[in-house]
Amino acid sequence: MTEVGPWRWWEGRRRWRYNLLLLAGLALGFVIYVAAFLLIASAWDPATAAPNEEPPEFTALTVLVQGFATAVGLMFANLLYLLGPLLDHLVPSGAKQVYRTWSYRLGLLFSALLILGGPLLLLAVAVGAVQRTT
Repeated sequence: MTEVGPWRWWEGRRRWRYNLLLLAGLALGFVIYVAAFLLIASAWDPATAAPNEEPPEFTALTVLVQGFATAVGLMFANLLYLLGPLLDHLVPSGAKQVYRTWSYRLGLLFSALLILGGPLLLLAVAVGAVQRTT
């Protein structure tokens, strides 16, 4: 069996699958973000708020900032993806398939955790805020 070169192995369908999974994770992260926002907004009480504190708002600017952060996150994730084929050159021939399989899976898991980490943390804070007010 002929060994496939690093760029050929990493690019193509694997890159598309990686990006599609990232986009699905981003969509899920946005849903979690909105749920957390709604929880925080429902827990906001003017009686306990600081003077001149406004209730939380979900505006077009919020969506714009989220969209920009999403684009930056996708670019960063794809830069990290390039580590796979770059490091592939350092792996001995006999271990390439194991390296490729495991590093692809770990990279995808790491990227998913990066994408969902912020929204999940915000959701945890929102749940804590709701529990404190009830």
